[in-house]
This record gives sequence, structure tokens and C-alpha cells, in this order.
Amino acid sequence: MPPLSEQPELFRSALVNLVDRRHPLVRLADLIDWQRFAEAFGALYREGVGRPGLPRQGCPVSLAAS
Repeated sequence: MPPLSEQPELFRSALVNLVDRRHPLVRLADLIDWQRFAEAFGALYREGVGRPGLPRQGCPVSLAAS
């Protein structure tokens, strides 16, 4: 039996199935060069210190939505 983290949840849909890919913020996120941000700001952070980070691609969308 696979670990719980690898088992799909019965009553939850994957986020990709819930988000409208035509939404302007989703389309904007697809245009951003995320690797450039990772290279520019990556040196400012150390792995294993502090709170775990959020995925880079979710940040602008969540900031714009709030």
C-alpha cells in the first residue's frame, strides 16, 4: 500500500481541474519567466531555515487576488 501522501484524495479535485486556464491571472503567470526570479532572489534564501517557502508560481496570483 502506498504512503498516504501518494494516494489521490477521493473528494478533492486537482487544482489544475478547478482553475480556468483562460483567466487573465493564469495567462499572466504563464508569461512570467520564473527562472529569472529564482536566479535573482535565490541567493537571498537558505534551504532548511525558517518556514518552508511557497511555490514561486502561486505567489503573484495569490497577491493579485487578495
